[in-house]
Amino acid sequence: MLIVPFAAGAQTWYALPDFPGTGRDDGIALTLDINTILVGTGLEVGWNLTSDFWSYDILTQTWTPAMDLPSTPRQYTAGFAIDGIGYVVGGLDGSGPVVDVWAYDRSLDTWTPVAPLPAFARYAAIGWSHGGRGFIAGGLDANGTPTNECWSYDPTTDQWTQLTAVPGPPRHRTHAMDLLDAALICGGADSAYNALGDCWLWNYTSQQWTIAASLPVAVFNGAAIGSYDLAYLIGGDVGGDNFRNDVWRYLPATDQWITLTVGPPLNPRRGAVIGFSDGWLGGAFYGTGLDNSFVREQDWWHLELPIGLHERETGSLLAFPNPIDDLVQIRGADHCNEGTITVSDLAGSTVFRGPLTTTPIDASVWSPGCYTAIITDPVEGTRVLRLMKR
Repeated sequence: MLIVPFAAGAQTWYALPDFPGTGRDDGIALTLDINTILVGTGLEVGWNLTSDFWSYDILTQTWTPAMDLPSTPRQYTAGFAIDGIGYVVGGLDGSGPVVDVWAYDRSLDTWTPVAPLPAFARYAAIGWSHGGRGFIAGGLDANGTPTNECWSYDPTTDQWTQLTAVPGPPRHRTHAMDLLDAALICGGADSAYNALGDCWLWNYTSQQWTIAASLPVAVFNGAAIGSYDLAYLIGGDVGGDNFRNDVWRYLPATDQWITLTVGPPLNPRRGAVIGFSDGWLGGAFYGTGLDNSFVREQDWWHLELPIGLHERETGSLLAFPNPIDDLVQIRGADHCNEGTITVSDLAGSTVFRGPLTTTPIDASVWSPGCYTAIITDPVEGTRVLRLMKR
């Protein structure tokens, strides 16, 4: 069960069972599905590199050991997940940067080597996925020189393709957020470890970079997530071992960053990991990292996001509260009240069908989980919202 809630502004943080591995920073978290986050590698207490992995079950809020990475212990890996398979790319082991790439199959609890990156070995790059492909950008080579290279991996062909480099200074320890139509690359550090604040959007269709609004504070080695129009950056280092515990949200529709209030429970840190789920108890799952007392943490937190998770919203359609306790109101423009709404669970069973009115929908008998609401009206057509029931 959830242990301790902390409310901070529009956010609620929940303390969860600690990461069962050693306290560490610069590990990796891979969101395999709506219920599973894989966490491992990094630099542990005692300055040892690690190769262990642990699986976090969001529904039961429990950790179980996963198969260790069958290669050298390392930190600063990049990674992504595609169709339930987690991929770990490169990193820094005891001899320097590595170029190998490993794929984790949760159903078998096994790691399999796949095509290595066809370029120089690197560490402190960033990874993300979109549309069945994986991406990495930035990083440092064996001489500690940063790069702006960007690569894409296709698991169906087991091949890598080099893309147009990220504009701006070469960077490492940067942040990536997957949005609906584009990836957002923001911040990082340059060759002199100066924090960067510039942000760039990679359009998946045009395959072109455009500049985006700069970060509120230049920062590197924070933790970032993105899904549809939800994009967040937590913590990081602004330079000189000046760690932060800020939470920033990027709004794609207005190209704007907003600062969210962060209070207790998070001490400033860098090198933490973050996972994301749009299922039951959806939101951000955040922990580990090096705090401002230079302690390597084992804590694990759930951030309930201030706006519920949903598919892309069109017009003025909005569901609230989302996640749902007992009642949910779906609100739109006046003409939306002429529409109809059908809500189905993940198995496709209809739990509600009726006219779209200002009357709240009674969801008290729905089972906890993720639901799809299909709304149809004569003006804006068919739209989809994602709902979550606690």
